[in-house]
Amino acid sequence: MIPLFKYFNIAEKSCGSKIFIQTGNNKYTFDEVQEYVTRYSVYFKSQNVNAGDYIGILLENNKDFVFSVLALMNIGAIPVFFNAKNSVAEVSELFNFTGCKYMISRKEFTLPNIILPSKEALNRNIDFHPENITPANTAIIIFTSGSRGTPKAVKISYSNLLHSALASNSIIGYVNGDSWMATLPFYHIGGFSILIRALTFRILLYLPDSLKVSNLKKALDSYNPNHISLVSTQVIKLLEDDYTPTDGLKSVLLGGGFFNNDLIAKLLDKKWPIIKVYGSTESSSLISAHRVKKDDHLPSAGKAVLENKIAVYNKAGDAVPANTEGEIVLSGPVVTNGYLNNMEETARKFRNGCYFSGDYGYLDNDGYLYLATRREDIIISGGENINPAEIEHLLSKYSPIAEMVVFAEDDKYWGQIPALAVRLRDPKQNITLEEINLFLKDKLASYKFPKKLYIVDEFPKTDLGKVLKKQLISSILEQRAINE
Repeated sequence: MIPLFKYFNIAEKSCGSKIFIQTGNNKYTFDEVQEYVTRYSVYFKSQNVNAGDYIGILLENNKDFVFSVLALMNIGAIPVFFNAKNSVAEVSELFNFTGCKYMISRKEFTLPNIILPSKEALNRNIDFHPENITPANTAIIIFTSGSRGTPKAVKISYSNLLHSALASNSIIGYVNGDSWMATLPFYHIGGFSILIRALTFRILLYLPDSLKVSNLKKALDSYNPNHISLVSTQVIKLLEDDYTPTDGLKSVLLGGGFFNNDLIAKLLDKKWPIIKVYGSTESSSLISAHRVKKDDHLPSAGKAVLENKIAVYNKAGDAVPANTEGEIVLSGPVVTNGYLNNMEETARKFRNGCYFSGDYGYLDNDGYLYLATRREDIIISGGENINPAEIEHLLSKYSPIAEMVVFAEDDKYWGQIPALAVRLRDPKQNITLEEINLFLKDKLASYKFPKKLYIVDEFPKTDLGKVLKKQLISSILEQRAINE
């Protein structure tokens, strides 16, 4: 067992004087970051934060997030990441579900909260001895959308995080002087992994002022990072702006949903150094990857990295041969061991040391993974996971609606958007999307609001009264195509 900053350190020699974080004109060396983390640790201890406590984190991508999370890990407490886009009601529900002791945030909540330390508070005596890392212990909690309307709080261990960083290095190959830019939110595993990679390999981490594409372009030109991660929405907007990558860019990780092959080809034409990846929160970020070339497995999400494994299973739970479609099943040191306070989902999704992803695809003869469909029960919009069941549950309390189905509709910018099909109690009544979203206001994050509304007279059903969702959605999209 060793302290946090030694556990996440693959560097061959001391790097204390190297710059670790740059945000704007402010720069912090590894030694300075470690001192700030120690001072934050002392402050949090003075606020009654102890080893084993679950502590909520609701902050943007900034130094406060970095110092706070590393300080909590330094104490042995467990940071629980909250999506900064979520509504107050959603945050409160998940705070209580996980049993958080406090929330660290700049937002106003009627929750036990800790105010970020002032300069005076950070000047206190820093006599502090960090907790040692036990690799199998839970390091962080990150939420992912539950398929049955229940929260899924993924328990990610220190070992998971370290092996994920090692997996990224196996495809990227970090060298001295490399830099990452945090282009994804830290409260998602794809964003937080960037921080852990920078910490583990002692490389520079740039924090842009915001994650808006207009700001990212300026930050890319200003910082000239070597490595970034992007989701489809960011890529499309950068291409529309005819953005050309800087000379220093060595790798661009693309994940968080489907990428059209034509889009990938355009990126390659513009000399983007593309690495397609596949993974999930449950696999601590990427588990497969490959550097894309036009003539080399372009549609693929790559091969499993390091000692991690990818298999494909049929509905009977048996592995299938190459080039046979089925459910994608993951195993290896990056795969977590389940969900907090959700034994039912843990038992359903984690079996015999494997994670049953709910995504579908196949492996070719060379072991390259090809995605057929991502989970039907989850909408992936701009890199955010949206659970249709959550929206349907809330709208079941909206009196004008008799029946509803929330489904994914393809979208040029977002990849997918949530669309809503409804049957009204009174066919003569009319409702608008604006009225529905006004009802959802304060109950749901705005990115989860339905973006399209379809009012239908009847829902197709089985003899037992079950709604035939696929038939309904197919009919709606077919009619939309005719009308367009």
